[in-house]
Amino acid sequence: MQRKQILNTQLSKLQEELLCALRGSEQQKFLAHIEPIAELSTEDCLEIYSRGYYARLIEAMGETFEATWWVLGDDDYFELAKEYVQLNTSQVYDLSQYGEGFASFLALKQQSNEIPFLVDLARFEWIFKEVFHCPDINQPEDLFQESISELTHLIRSPSAFLLKSEYSIYEVWKQRSQPIEALDDVDFFSAENLLIYKTSGRVFVRKMAAEVWGMLNSLFAGKNLGEAIAELSNKYTDLSPSQMQSFFTEIARLGVFQSKEITQ
Repeated sequence: MQRKQILNTQLSKLQEELLCALRGSEQQKFLAHIEPIAELSTEDCLEIYSRGYYARLIEAMGETFEATWWVLGDDDYFELAKEYVQLNTSQVYDLSQYGEGFASFLALKQQSNEIPFLVDLARFEWIFKEVFHCPDINQPEDLFQESISELTHLIRSPSAFLLKSEYSIYEVWKQRSQPIEALDDVDFFSAENLLIYKTSGRVFVRKMAAEVWGMLNSLFAGKNLGEAIAELSNKYTDLSPSQMQSFFTEIARLGVFQSKEITQ
């Protein structure tokens, strides 16, 4: 057992040294562990692995941020993605989970000033990817059979997310497989209130009226139904009880809530 622990410690240390070398630090220290191949020097071998490390992470991010890449263009995307990889060591085994902070990283870059919807687009793509890997929403059949007064607290399905943007990010995203000129036909400055959820094995994106999205947002934040209705009434003072009822009915039909925890 002690020998196995020693070997595991040595392997872990070697892996850390390899990662440092691939990222450009302490390369000389790791070169002693490399045996040259054919006519390649130890430096050549390390360079091949280093290029592969960056290329794979950048490629994995490109699968998640397809529309962001499309909007940025190849040169800017590869430059920004490589800088992100240099600053953010991968800590995940599943490469689809790499890049969570990319939208926040983009917010600090000049390109986000030139393309105002860029950051929200990247956030949307990360959420879409997360929902894609979620299970289908699981709603009990008897939910909402109770009267509204008896439904005090609702639990959000883990397969449903909300996103609010001042820009038409969903419309941009839908054009991602078209020539970049397709952006000319998109009205970027049309705000969107989006619900992203998964059911029947598919991810759905639904644009919501601001009032319905507001009620959803309150419920997603853990407020009970009474609190959500009160909050909406204070914000939209001209709403009638019948309108409130119609908003709640629309939300109920979405199937993104459950009245209690469901054990898998």
